[in-house]
Amino acid sequence: MMVSVINKYFFTLAAILLFIAVKAQDNSRYIVKPVIKLQASTFNLNEVKLLPGSPFYDAMKTNAAYLKTLDADRFLNRWRSNAGLQPKAPLYEGWEQTSSHMLGHYLSALALQYAASGDTIFLTKANYVVDQLDEIQVARKTGYIGGIPGDDTLWKNVAAGKILTGGFDLNGAWVPWYMLHKIWAGLLDAYLYTGNEKAKNIVVKLSDWACKEFGNMPDSLFQKMMEAEFGGMNESLAEVYAITGNQKYLGLSY
Repeated sequence: MMVSVINKYFFTLAAILLFIAVKAQDNSRYIVKPVIKLQASTFNLNEVKLLPGSPFYDAMKTNAAYLKTLDADRFLNRWRSNAGLQPKAPLYEGWEQTSSHMLGHYLSALALQYAASGDTIFLTKANYVVDQLDEIQVARKTGYIGGIPGDDTLWKNVAAGKILTGGFDLNGAWVPWYMLHKIWAGLLDAYLYTGNEKAKNIVVKLSDWACKEFGNMPDSLFQKMMEAEFGGMNESLAEVYAITGNQKYLGLSY
């Protein structure tokens, strides 16, 4: 059973990554403009239509069909319970049991599929996830949101400088910064590709939490913390700077 579920996750993740690899970048909502002169112009996904019969069209359709089978409430299970809210559906098996990290991938995929296809079912699903995350953020009261087991204790210890890592875990938690990067990216995609202002507000508050907890951490401890995989957190924080113009997010990004 678990092998089957994990195989399904690998399949959808591969499809999502293929789709993201060829996506167009939407910079239209950036407040901060590039300081280096662009040598090529970006374009929006809705300006491109894939032709039936092409492998890219088939991949997008396959991805779309699979996305429609996934249940957002199952991804949100631990995110809600960690916030003291009642889950609405049982947690998926496989990797979800470890760190609940697929929600961010899922939100990015919904935003990209909507931008590429115009199919409002993906917009509706993306908006639902964002609304749920807003409720979760309000319940947690700190700006933080997450589905990591024992995350309150984890981040309290890390912020206090109690850091242990074997390279793939941080204080026993499975790559927590990698997981958080996925939700940062998902919220940014929801804002950039669907225009969801609530997604922007959530990711800004999440970034405020990160700045408050880790902005003054000594470099030696920060480097030790980053011995565990941290994904693309620097990119996401730089993007939060780009959509807000607030230098503190750029500062934390490097």
